Amino acid sequence: MKPFELRLAELHARNARHLKNLRIFADDQSRFMRLSQEEQSLILIQIEHMAQLDNVLTQRMKLHNIPV
Repeated sequence: MKPFELRLAELHARNARHLKNLRIFADDQSRFMRLSQEEQSLILIQIEHMAQLDNVLTQRMKLHNIPV
């Protein structure tokens, strides 16, 4: 794998892991509801953006024939 392909795969894996953990946290209502409304809103926006990034990185990896 070329260096940029390796970095792309690592970025995808790291983002996917963080996204998964953030979704788990947001789904845990007992913890999530303790946050302010503003913080909850920002986390949900962050999840949306991270999911979009995941899609973009997945498409780029496919473009370069990197296993997803």
